Amino acid sequence: MTITVRGVEVNRFALASHFFWGLWSIVQAKISSTVFGYVDYAQARFDARRGASLYLMSPRSALPQPVCFANCSCGHACRLPLQ
Repeated sequence: MTITVRGVEVNRFALASHFFWGLWSIVQAKISSTVFGYVDYAQARFDARRGASLYLMSPRSALPQPVCFANCSCGHACRLPLQ
């Protein structure tokens, strides 16, 4: 598997991760007694998923670049993909 193919594959799994954690956060907002901004976190994850899916559908999606966004809360030194 080439680096380009692997990079695209990893970015597509990121879509599933954003979706999963968004759903998890919605469930936690209903059942958890912990005070946390679960709804805001879910919105941030769904926004990140939407941004990633728009990026992956663009012609640049074949490039092995990280998909990070301005509102990313992953703790990395995230940056926007080049336009």
